[in-house]
Amino acid sequence: MKLAYLTEVTALVAAHARMLIEQPAEISTIQLGDYYVYSRNRFNRWMRDLNDMERGVEIRDPLHLFGLSPRNPPVQSLTEQILVNDLLNRVWTVILVASDRHRRDERIEPLAVNVYRSHVSVRRKTLQVCMTDISMTP
Repeated sequence: MKLAYLTEVTALVAAHARMLIEQPAEISTIQLGDYYVYSRNRFNRWMRDLNDMERGVEIRDPLHLFGLSPRNPPVQSLTEQILVNDLLNRVWTVILVASDRHRRDERIEPLAVNVYRSHVSVRRKTLQVCMTDISMTP
């Protein structure tokens, strides 16, 4: 998915937040499990790539899988991906927590906060890598 589309999805989710929070059907345990697994896998992939960048190991942009050459340094591409995903992560975390509170429940909030904290640590690591990567100098 193009990052620009992800910002549009984030705007749509935010615009319909009230409906998502107040919907009568609960989010199923299976859906929450999938959300956690996908988030964990994304976290692990990003942290692996960031650790490799810190050690000077060259990472390959996924564009190579399609025979395309990336136009930006890998650290910039990964940083853009992480920061744009952060927008959706923040909005979705608020919606999940608000949904729990709307139902006077504590089923989803611990999971949402866990995913959010993982993303905060990835964002922090990303900014550290950007500060030390020579390809990011103007």
